[in-house]
Formats: sequence, structure tokens, C-alpha cells
Amino acid sequence: MKTSMNNRIAAAQRQAFLRGASWRGGFTLIELMAVIVIVSILAALTVSVGMYLRQDSSRKLTVATMDILSAAIAAYQDEIGFVPDDNAPNDPNPPPPTPVTENTQAEARSKNLYKQLSEVKSSAERLANLPQEAKDSNEFFLDGFERPIDYQKNKGMGGAPVLISAGPDGVFGFSTTQYPNLADREKYQKDNIQK
Repeated sequence: MKTSMNNRIAAAQRQAFLRGASWRGGFTLIELMAVIVIVSILAALTVSVGMYLRQDSSRKLTVATMDILSAAIAAYQDEIGFVPDDNAPNDPNPPPPTPVTENTQAEARSKNLYKQLSEVKSSAERLANLPQEAKDSNEFFLDGFERPIDYQKNKGMGGAPVLISAGPDGVFGFSTTQYPNLADREKYQKDNIQK
């Protein structure tokens, strides 16, 4: 008798367990919402870290490109005796300075620099070391953000030549006409990369 009673109790416990397990088989709304919140936080962290790494990579590529261009300019100066000229073809009616025209002028100076450095053997040898991303099919130099690198013959310390990237925002911010307020110019120049 005792074994049949034990069997009946065990069977009842199994049925109660199975009924409870079938009722508890899914997720509650709270559990589902908690998982969604955790996944969205992880996705936001991943995207922000990825954007930072991409921008950092572009900045490092820009600095590496500028190092090679600086070496090419130094080789040009050693062989010719002076640094390349930064005069781009003059426009008799230049457009008013804006971020777009600043980039156009930078592109023209970059093309002029490319032409001059390519004509001198020692500097052309240095240009062969440029990463493929830094060369444009229109024969000017690109930074890691795929914008032209500006060249100015005597704007650096002590009148030395300087290479300038507009940085991630793509705005040089040099124009005193477009940015008469010094704080505005400094805001746009803050992310520029100079060598």
C-alpha cells in the first residue's frame, strides 16, 4: 500500500511540475524588455567605439601621408635649392571665401605641389612610398578623410612650408572674410592637422 501511495504522490508531483513548466515556458515582458535594453546599450557602445577607431585610423593615415610629403619636400629643396611654390593658377575673379572655395584652393595648391614634386627625381622617389589612399586620380594628395591636403610655402614656424589637413569636419577655417570672429576660426581650425 505504501508503494502505491508513493507512486500516486510522485505522479501528482510530476503532473504539477509539468503543468508549471508548461506555464513558465516563455519569457515575461519584463525579461524581454531587459534583454532589449542590454542589447541596445551594447550596440551603442560598439558603434561609438567603431566610429572613434575609424577617425583615429584616418588621422594616423593623414599624419603618415604628411610625413612622406614632408620628406619629399625636403628632398626637393636639397636637389633644387628652394621649396616648391604654393601658387595655384590665379583666377581673375576669385569666388568669395567659403569652406567649399577653401577646399577648391587647397586642391589647386595640392595639384601644383604634386606636379612640382613629381618632376624632381629625389622627391618623386619619396612619393612612391605614399599609401594608395593618399593619391588621387586627379593628381593631388588626399588626407585620411579623403579631402585634399593643403600646402602653403611659408605659413609654418619661421616661414617654413606647412601641410594642412582640414580634419574630419572638412573645413580649414582660415578665411577672415568668412569667419571674421577669431573664436569661429579657431573652432574650425581645432581639428586641422598640420605638419
